[in-house]
Amino acid sequence: MPAPKDTHRTLPAQSPDTPRTLTSLYNCRTIPHGYRMVKFDQLLNVESTYDMPLFNGHIGCSCFQASRPTCRHRDMIERFITAQAIDTGRFYDYDGQQWLPALTQEYDKS
Repeated sequence: MPAPKDTHRTLPAQSPDTPRTLTSLYNCRTIPHGYRMVKFDQLLNVESTYDMPLFNGHIGCSCFQASRPTCRHRDMIERFITAQAIDTGRFYDYDGQQWLPALTQEYDKS
């Protein structure tokens, strides 16, 4: 019997000397009223910031898709919570669907 097909997205294979392009790299931290999701460019410059307030047990989002039932950021916050990656400095590569380590051992929450 053949093995079940793996439908999980993975990064395409590249040669070791070809840099991988990260197009959607995020991290998340807590703020007084909920969470803040930050999107970075390839040089780790802040590209966008999305506040995600908590209200009545629901997580909102300040992105332009916030009026929809869900958005990329509300989808990702569940991944951050499940992976216990909030306030850790870890990055989530949305396009590659993988976690990347923090840049340093110590993570400044300020």
